[in-house]
Amino acid sequence: RSRGGRDLLVVELDASGLPSWAAAPSGGATGDEDAFAIAVSADGDVVVGGPARGSVTFGVSPGVEVVTESRAGGNDLLVVQLARAARDASTLVACEDEPPLRTPDDAFVEVPWDAEPRYVTTSDGLRMHYVDEGPRDAPPVLLVHGVPTWSFVWRDVLDALVARGHRVIAPDLIGFGRSDKPVSASAYSYEAHVRWLGELVSALDLRGATLVVHDWGGQVGMTVLAESPERFAALVLLDTSFNAGEGIASYPASYQAAFAAWLRFLAETPDHAFGEIVERETEVTLGAQVIAAYDAPFPTPAHEIAVRVNDRLYPLEASAPGVERAIRARDALRDAWSGPPGLFFSTSASAIHPGQYERFVEWFGDALVRSEQGIESTRHFLQEDRPLDVAERIDEVTRAIAR
Repeated sequence: RSRGGRDLLVVELDASGLPSWAAAPSGGATGDEDAFAIAVSADGDVVVGGPARGSVTFGVSPGVEVVTESRAGGNDLLVVQLARAARDASTLVACEDEPPLRTPDDAFVEVPWDAEPRYVTTSDGLRMHYVDEGPRDAPPVLLVHGVPTWSFVWRDVLDALVARGHRVIAPDLIGFGRSDKPVSASAYSYEAHVRWLGELVSALDLRGATLVVHDWGGQVGMTVLAESPERFAALVLLDTSFNAGEGIASYPASYQAAFAAWLRFLAETPDHAFGEIVERETEVTLGAQVIAAYDAPFPTPAHEIAVRVNDRLYPLEASAPGVERAIRARDALRDAWSGPPGLFFSTSASAIHPGQYERFVEWFGDALVRSEQGIESTRHFLQEDRPLDVAERIDEVTRAIAR
């Protein structure tokens, strides 16, 4: 639940003062048998219990406050006030009926983009933002962003495609941009994102669309395409990946370490500077106004939950939630889908998404309209580095639909 804009982890204590679901006491350590401790470790974890009773650890980021509340006629409550988001989705507890956050419109006043905001409502009542520009009778191009960006990352690509006569739709995934942001980390999952994006595609009744995906947008968007192939005619992959239980161990050791460090950074850093993160992965200098635009959707740490937990949602392991769905989507894309694909990766893609370019070449082979790895003067956010060239490559793939 929330109090004063802060997330609370609320645990009911049993009569002995331990959480009612705590593990049995381990015993054997020093200390008073009746001692009860609430401590914050050097790693920022909240440890509840005592050496003689066993303990329960809550993984949370720094800046916590721990108190107890007494309730008449009932067990006490341990209340852990989280100044920041939880380290893991499983450890941030918020009431399911807590209303989602909505970044106020005035947060976007200085954003250098004048596209008209549009919205659809998902089946669970969330407001999902999208931009829809260009002639309505033109075959649509659907641009799906990744982490930690929002539809703003496509602004120059979008304008260039509209100038070429395309209708272009760029949504904000739930938790990002102008879209609603559930306060419970458990609201976010790979399958939830697939459902939300699929509902937008259905609400707009897109047909003959070219799907363009970047980063996390690939895992979500390609699953939507695989499950609704009748709505799509072409696919463009930009610095993206698709995982279906292959396992983190299948990646180089250097990437495993870098990915773990990235997850720790997202979870533990008190205040993220998303615009600066984007600029570190561009060749161009973005400028203060553009950097601020990437930060605009996240005015408080509570607005950042989706970004903090998102990269834990990839179905990397065979036991991961949603992996069966990912496997079905992978097989459909690799073995059955016949629309023309394009594949364009930046110079830094091999570090951020190692092996993925080769994976997609293996999937699509000779069907690829055009494929390029290590596009000159680009890093991961190649929409910022070379937007006109990105638009030209997308346009080339759309022209192959009619062949």
